[in-house]
Amino acid sequence: MEKFNSLPLPVAGKKINFYYYNNIINLLCNDIEEFLDSSKFINNSKFTKSVLFPYEIKFNNSVEGYYDDIESIMKIINNPNDESVNEKNGYQSIINLIKGYNYILKHPSINEDNLKKLYNMLSERLLEPREILSKDQYYRKNDVYIFFSKRLDIEPDMGVRADFLPESMKRLFDYIDNEKGLDSISLKYVKSQIIHFYFVYLHPYYDVNGRTSRTLAIWYLYNNNVNAFTLFNRGIPYSRNRYYELIRYTKRTINLTTFLIFMLNNVKKELQKEHIINNVEDSINAKLSFVERQTLNYILENKVNTFMDFVTFYHRFNNPKCFQEVYEQMFFPLLEKQIVVPTRETKKHLKNGKNNFCYEINQEIVDTSILKK
Repeated sequence: MEKFNSLPLPVAGKKINFYYYNNIINLLCNDIEEFLDSSKFINNSKFTKSVLFPYEIKFNNSVEGYYDDIESIMKIINNPNDESVNEKNGYQSIINLIKGYNYILKHPSINEDNLKKLYNMLSERLLEPREILSKDQYYRKNDVYIFFSKRLDIEPDMGVRADFLPESMKRLFDYIDNEKGLDSISLKYVKSQIIHFYFVYLHPYYDVNGRTSRTLAIWYLYNNNVNAFTLFNRGIPYSRNRYYELIRYTKRTINLTTFLIFMLNNVKKELQKEHIINNVEDSINAKLSFVERQTLNYILENKVNTFMDFVTFYHRFNNPKCFQEVYEQMFFPLLEKQIVVPTRETKKHLKNGKNNFCYEINQEIVDTSILKK
């Protein structure tokens, strides 16, 4: 008989708690633990800092529909006070995440006051005047609607009633502080995603709840030396609609199992891709640039294998560029290093008169079969 784990996190205003089934979650955790035993370079604080800046900034924002590319984000990281680098509408949210991530890396404890400081950083200059919390206000005072889609036929959810928030947030802080029964880093990752979900469920602010929830999960992981899993945001945009569907489903059913399976499978794939990219660097005995690493991440994610397919995939998660820019800035460096090799031309012509072409990752440099396991 499958056992379930009842969490000390109640449905607001009711005497029932959220829960998840242990068996399948424990199996997935054991699988990830086994993988991490062969990839120990991943679980250290240096790794966390390398993935937060710029990759987690990009993907935490991408979940919210900001599609600034890695180059633009790096310009802002390197010149945070230079507003001339404000090329796209994600500039302020990038600045805010830089400040927020630097704040949580200082290891402050997670409590009501520190969370408000983090939220103020993440929401700076992004809120309407009526949405800004007063100095002595921790959470919203009014009810709020949550829109998961631009489609008018999909009704919005409502955040938890405002009068339930102080007690519900206290329960969340108590849960964060209680580390009993967490004997592996993968179970701590599971806890981080329960925190992530419950914060979104409560929706304690008028806006910027999503980015705050995912940053809070990273904060918990970093404070508990669970560095490997701090890249979890990378997998969400690839299945963004499913992510929001599962949040809504979990609210209705009170059962976190499916959401946790989704987040475990996503992070496992991102860890596998990181392992492959690290092996590529070892094979060529050189560090890849931020752009090259991001390109390789897309290639490992993408299920199709022509250059124009790659351009289409790239445009799903970045502001548009002409195909020539994508080729020269992202694709050509990997072809030049023979990390990616062309296999054959297709009949479709590119705008420069050349033919579109199929490609694959050079298996003499790195074995990618790990992604099929």
